Amino acid sequence: MENFTERKAPAGLYDPRFEHDNCGIGAVVDIKGRKSHKTIDDALQIVEHLEHRAGKDAEGKTGDGVGILTQISDTFFQKAAAELGITLGSDREYGVGMFFFPQEELRRNQAKKLFEIVCKKEGLPFLGWREVPTDPEVLGHKARACMPSIWQGFVGKPSRLEAGIAFDRRLYVVRRVFEQSSPDTYVCSLSSRTIVYKGMFLVKELRLFYLDLQDPDYKSAIGMVHSRFSTNTAPSWNRAHPNRFILHNGEINTIRGNVDTMLAREETIGSNYLKNDMTKVLPIVNQGGSDSAQLDNTLEFMVMNGMDLPLAVMVTIPEPWSNNKSMDPKKRDFYQYYATMLEPWDGPASILFSDGDMMGAVLDRNGLRPSRYYITKDGRLILSSEVGVLDIPAEDVVRKDRLRPGKMLLVDTVKGELVDDDKLKADYASRQPYGEWLDRNLVNLRDLKVPNKKVPDHTKEELVQLQKAFGYRYEDVSSIILPMAKNGGEPAGAMGSDTPLAVLSHTHPLLFEYFKQMFAQVTNPPIDALREKVVTSTTVYVGAQGNLLEEDAENCKVLKIENPILTDTDLLKIKAMDVPGFKIETLSICYYKNTDLEKAIDRLFVDVDRAYRDGANILILSDRDIDEYHVAIPSLLAVGAVSKYLVRTRKRTSMALILESGEPRLVHDFATLLGYGASAINPYLAQETIGSLISEGLLDKDYYAAVEDYNKAVLAGIVKIASKMGISTIQSYAGSQIFEALGLSQEVVDKYFTNTVSRVGGITIPNMKLEKWVIDRRVKILQDEGIEFVMNADVGGNVSAEELQDKYDAVVLCCGAKQARDITAPGRDAQGIYFAVDYLTSVTRSLLDSNFADGKAVSAAGKKVLVIGGGDTGNDCVGTAIRQGCESVMQLEMMPCPPAERTANNAWPEWPRVLKTDYGQQESIAKFGNDPRVYQTTVKEFYKNEAGQVCGALIAKLESRVVDGRRQMVPTGEEFAVECDLVLIAAGFTGCQPYVAEAFGVDLTKRGTVADTKYATNVPRVFACGDMRRGQSLVVWALREGRDTAAVVDESLMGYTNL
Repeated sequence: MENFTERKAPAGLYDPRFEHDNCGIGAVVDIKGRKSHKTIDDALQIVEHLEHRAGKDAEGKTGDGVGILTQISDTFFQKAAAELGITLGSDREYGVGMFFFPQEELRRNQAKKLFEIVCKKEGLPFLGWREVPTDPEVLGHKARACMPSIWQGFVGKPSRLEAGIAFDRRLYVVRRVFEQSSPDTYVCSLSSRTIVYKGMFLVKELRLFYLDLQDPDYKSAIGMVHSRFSTNTAPSWNRAHPNRFILHNGEINTIRGNVDTMLAREETIGSNYLKNDMTKVLPIVNQGGSDSAQLDNTLEFMVMNGMDLPLAVMVTIPEPWSNNKSMDPKKRDFYQYYATMLEPWDGPASILFSDGDMMGAVLDRNGLRPSRYYITKDGRLILSSEVGVLDIPAEDVVRKDRLRPGKMLLVDTVKGELVDDDKLKADYASRQPYGEWLDRNLVNLRDLKVPNKKVPDHTKEELVQLQKAFGYRYEDVSSIILPMAKNGGEPAGAMGSDTPLAVLSHTHPLLFEYFKQMFAQVTNPPIDALREKVVTSTTVYVGAQGNLLEEDAENCKVLKIENPILTDTDLLKIKAMDVPGFKIETLSICYYKNTDLEKAIDRLFVDVDRAYRDGANILILSDRDIDEYHVAIPSLLAVGAVSKYLVRTRKRTSMALILESGEPRLVHDFATLLGYGASAINPYLAQETIGSLISEGLLDKDYYAAVEDYNKAVLAGIVKIASKMGISTIQSYAGSQIFEALGLSQEVVDKYFTNTVSRVGGITIPNMKLEKWVIDRRVKILQDEGIEFVMNADVGGNVSAEELQDKYDAVVLCCGAKQARDITAPGRDAQGIYFAVDYLTSVTRSLLDSNFADGKAVSAAGKKVLVIGGGDTGNDCVGTAIRQGCESVMQLEMMPCPPAERTANNAWPEWPRVLKTDYGQQESIAKFGNDPRVYQTTVKEFYKNEAGQVCGALIAKLESRVVDGRRQMVPTGEEFAVECDLVLIAAGFTGCQPYVAEAFGVDLTKRGTVADTKYATNVPRVFACGDMRRGQSLVVWALREGRDTAAVVDESLMGYTNL
């Protein structure tokens, strides 16, 4: 049974996300709405003649999928229901659902019972079940092996409910609730107007398998058919077309960005039609479906929330309007109004759609999936992806024509007319004063005034430093930037690429190079962006997107940018915008060099949330703060991470992203940034580099003209890349993430580039604490070299020093500086006081062993926490306590607060002694509104209650004085008390654990570390290195001393060393 659903997981190099269709489509419609069996018969004949457009297996016995969408035949279903003793109402007084249930009887009965309960809960009477008569013998054995149990369910219409869309809206809610509770069942359709018969057939098997379709009483005025030719797809029963509203030939190449946008607007979208049921029907899109199914989900959602089906199709697949100067201004305004809220679903597509009253067809804006139609004397429209599918005498044909790019063919069977495209769109364009709304609210970037501010610039030396920091190569400047600024176009290059994959390169390629542009799988040929400028559009709209379901003037309050590659002046204008309805926030993506990258990204998320809370709707991510002690998050990582974070938190349609970065300079760089969610990009360093080329005499051109030509060259390159995917608009390309990651780990991709294909794995983000699997891998390498690891060996405890000295030629002591520095204050014996390492170890061990189920972790939940110590370990305690849910946290730091910037006696390249706010403090600021650190303080006394539990502490303030010739922190005499019921001592470490040193008889220093002379101790053949001899220090010293000690030991044993 599991096989009838689509494959959800990758298998080898196959991935469900590669699935696309190239199919045969057709429709027969009686324009006057007269129902007949001939409509069904002719539609089936069409699909039977499209065998060459239907995929099949190697045996030729199992097809990719065939199906038909018809009106519900009241004549037929009244007869079929009566035979089962089921009483239906009159036509459209009942709904029919087509279900693919599991074959296993128990699971099938559970699902059927659940559907009946859902109907009852939603106030709809369930009338009964009918097992659909089928002939499995006509199927190939593969289709038969995974065939579902096919049933129809009848649902009555309450008398208070209007027939038609109002009844279908309730059925939609029922279906969505049922689908989310019964993932093993697929609902082909559930409607009072239409029904879908489909499956994994060869084209001739549809009619033979479903006996209903052979019955002369089965009548309809609409028959839409589809034969599936899947590309890179494992066929399945439920991926056959039609879907519930549409059938589709082609591929939607912007699907990832389209779906992300629809999911992100779930928090803000709404209508009066499903106001009380919105949570039941979310998510809008089922991400497990094909591109066609996801478009169908979106159209269905829009229709059920009150939008006409033709209108929903028009705004998702608009005709090319922005460069069409001859278009009626009202229609242009209509399209532009909706463009401010919804990007086109772009790609080669021929789509047929029907709600049971209307049947329509539309082509993509390029017309890459042609379809032709005839209208006959007897008032029928016959459409297909090619001519000759039905034998129609020439004298019976009154009109022959083809679908035209962006144009809509529409038949209204209720009114009995063929609706003219121009009249239809003129009617919609006249419903609201769209032009007036745009004039009042749409802001053009070119119309903004330049503020009285200077664009930031750099000296020649600073520019070179920045170029080095962002990894500029000589070739980038001389072979790419210079020709683009000079000629306004990309330089010509050889076809193909012989550069090594980024992950295999011995250099350090930028993150952009880990992404490879995908190509359209069924677009043939690609769009010629040069010759078809009328269909391409480079305009993007920046700002909060309005409520798509309710037409309102405020919806189009966005910033219109005609070239998303911004000059420095453009960005200056945006930053200085003082327009009601816009709030711009600039967030730095730079961080201190010693900060963990993941923590820096998490801090960026906190900044994003704060900006959202403050009402910002345009975010500028900037790396201009880069200097000798700040590094930038790779711009693509920052954009991808923030964009996906906004999608996950349903804020993506409330905030637009603009990037201000020195990193991008190649066309591919910009393409990836746009593809992962940036709306516009200001490559300030590339543009400053152009200025330096002019000043150095390498480019003889006006600066502004050169920058404009460079920007145009970049934009033309992006349009060319998009055209290879069958995409015509930059607005659709933005966020579509049409890339494959080559050399990035799945962990990084899932977290920051969600839903990107990464089939080979690769590098990850380095962390202060290595993942366990990394340690295990290194241990395995060392074991293979003959190194033995003995676990649970407590030297000086269960393993004697004498035994080791007898067994080995040399012993190296590297047991660390684990003797924690204590606080010797009255009340230290109170319960609830822990060393930081003991606290953090208990939490980590409990998490890894049982996900906290064992209750062995020291918990800070609901407690007032006092952390003593301002270093990294203290920061870890602050962050962990907050994540456990502490009531408050205070962190004591003995030393004064460092300056925010370097002082005169701490110039570069010395280590910057400046204020650092780590992730623990950042989380405290985000949760409690304040930095937890209190400087120049220590504990003078601990208070405990009658039960011996710590309940407070007396804090002494300190100041810096010279005592006995040495500067020390001494009490000022000022004191204050604080409440606390958990104390964590993170005051550092004094030296090694004494019993280990005593076991070997090695001398110790006054600090408690092992005394040595060039790593050799006072005991022959016993050496020491790392923290055990130098005290608490950084991991880089551990690496260095490990190598140096190995050389000393080697020389002592061999008399020489090559290490």
